[in-house]
Amino acid sequence: MTANERIRRRWMPWAWAALIFVLLSLPAGLVPEEEAMESWLPLWLQAPLELWGDKIVHAGLFAVLAFLAWRSRPERWCKGFLWCAAYGALTELYQLFLPYRSAEWGDVAADVGGVALVAVVLVLFRPGDRGGTAR
Repeated sequence: MTANERIRRRWMPWAWAALIFVLLSLPAGLVPEEEAMESWLPLWLQAPLELWGDKIVHAGLFAVLAFLAWRSRPERWCKGFLWCAAYGALTELYQLFLPYRSAEWGDVAADVGGVALVAVVLVLFRPGDRGGTAR
């Protein structure tokens, strides 16, 4: 791995975390509506999106963050995942102080769930790597 690639990998989680911060800071009216997404989805996917759309987005954002954190420092994956979960809780705390946003425990659970999903997938599909070292 080149030095440039190593630097890029190390900064990707921070850039993604900044993007999450910006997206979660936007007023609800600026975020794409779930109804707009439902129009092109098959019917069998529309009901879960209507019920859990916000939670799916939160879990997806933090799953990507956890993956990027793991990819940047695989030898410190546990610390990275704890950081990602804590960041999810802090973003909800931050939203508590925004008059046009709301903080929900369900969003914290979705954030942590996205991180946990990546952790489980990595443990299951990298069985010889339980210690967190890259091969």
